[in-house]
Amino acid sequence: LDDRKVEGNGSSFVKEIESTVADLGGTIITSDCLGPKQFAAPIQKRNAGTYWDLTFDLEEDKVAALKDRYKLVGSVLRLEVFIYDTPEVTVIKKKKVEEAEA
Repeated sequence: LDDRKVEGNGSSFVKEIESTVADLGGTIITSDCLGPKQFAAPIQKRNAGTYWDLTFDLEEDKVAALKDRYKLVGSVLRLEVFIYDTPEVTVIKKKKVEEAEA
């Protein structure tokens, strides 16, 4: 986020993004402010901005609508969406318990 165009660390703006994800039928899993960071290369003539890490569950066909919604918003310097599978932590823990008992 562009620090000049959002108040504080951008938490009120992120609440709007969370609302948009909910409107698209998704659910927010985590929302973490990573704080201000320097960019590796300038983005829109800015050298730093506030990073946010949002993890949410959203159908793949709705991701394009989310990107389009924030593509031209001036306070968003960059928006990246990554698709990944969550590992089954419970299966790993169960396997370790079974190995310890053996």
